[in-house]
Amino acid sequence: MRILVLGDLSSFHTPRWVEALRTFLEDGEVYALSLEPFVSSHAQDRYVLPRISYPRLRYLTALDRVNRAIREIQPDVLNPIHLPNYGLLASFCDQNLPVYLHLWGSDILETAKKSPIHRLLSYHILHQADHLAVDAEVMKEVVVRDFGYPPDRVTVMTWGVPEPLRTRPLPAWTPPKKWRIVSHRRFEPHIDPQVVLEAFARVLEVRQDVELVMASEGSLLDAMKAYAQTLGIADFVRFPGRLERNELLDLLASGHLYVSASRIDSTSVSLLEAMALGLFPIVSDLPANREWILDRFNGFLFPVGDAAALAHHLLEAMARPDHVAYVREVNKRLIQEKACWECHVRKAIRTMQELVWARQASGNR
Repeated sequence: MRILVLGDLSSFHTPRWVEALRTFLEDGEVYALSLEPFVSSHAQDRYVLPRISYPRLRYLTALDRVNRAIREIQPDVLNPIHLPNYGLLASFCDQNLPVYLHLWGSDILETAKKSPIHRLLSYHILHQADHLAVDAEVMKEVVVRDFGYPPDRVTVMTWGVPEPLRTRPLPAWTPPKKWRIVSHRRFEPHIDPQVVLEAFARVLEVRQDVELVMASEGSLLDAMKAYAQTLGIADFVRFPGRLERNELLDLLASGHLYVSASRIDSTSVSLLEAMALGLFPIVSDLPANREWILDRFNGFLFPVGDAAALAHHLLEAMARPDHVAYVREVNKRLIQEKACWECHVRKAIRTMQELVWARQASGNR
C-alpha cells in the first residue's frame, strides 16, 4: 500500500505522524506533500510551491500542482490532515482515491462553524472523505450530530504517547523547595496564554517559591513577554521558545504542575505527555479535557477564562503535595492504559488498508 499524507510538514505533529506510518507500515511506502516550506532529508517528502501566498487561496489555487504530484506518486490512499486546508485539497482532487481524513480539533470545533459558508464547505469536505480520524469523543459527536457523518466511519484515535515516554519511570517524589509550573501550549488567541500569566500573578501575591515556564512559540509570544513585564512578574517567568524534543521532555520531567487555559481543544498531546511525566494537570473545563481529567481526582478543571479560579487551583495543589504525589501515579497508569501511540498508528494503517481493499473490490465488479 502506498500512502500519501497531505499536511503541513513545518509543524510538529505532521512529521511525527508521517514517521510513525513509515515505522509501522510493513508493506508499502509513505509519501508526504506540504504547501508549507519544511526541512527534511527524506526523498519521499515533497514541497509544492503555492501559486498564491494568501492563506485563504493558497490551497485550491495549488490544486493542479497537487494533482500532478499525486499522478506521479500514484498512491493507493490519501491521508489529509486538517479539515479546511488539506482536507479541502483532498476533497477536490480528481484522482478518485479513498480518503482517510484527520481532524485536529479547532478545525471542526471552531473553524467549521464560523459562518454558513464555512459550515457548507466543511460538510462537503467531510462527506468526500471515506473515513474520519478524530482524537476526542466530542469531535465525533460534532461530526455526527452537526454534519450528518456516519458514526461507523469515524475512529476516535488520540495522537497518544510513544512507548519510551509511557514507560519512562517517574522520579521519586519529594515536595519541591520551588514549584515549577509548566505550559508548552502555543501563544495563540484560542489558547488564552494571558489567563495563565494573570493567574500566576495572583499566585505570587501569596507565595514566591514558584516559577512559570512557558515553552512554545506563536503570534502572541512577544505580547505575552510584554504582558509579564506589565504584571510585574517577569523575574519569575521564563519564555525559552520552542524546544527540541528531548529538551522539552526534560523540562516537563523537571516540572510539578501543568497548566492549559485553552478556550477550545480536542485531546491535547501536551496534556497527555505532561501526565505521562508526572505533572499535576490544571486545565480549562472543556469536553475533551473531561475525557481525561476527573475534577479533583486526577487533576483540577477551571472555567474557561477564569484566572482567579486557575490561581486558586495552583495554590491548592501546592498546599497538597501528598495529593500531587498520588495523582502522579494515577495518571501514569491512565496514560499507559489509554494513550498507546503505536496502537493507534497500527489501527489507522489497518483502516486505510480496508479502504483500499474496498475501493479495489468495488472497481472489480
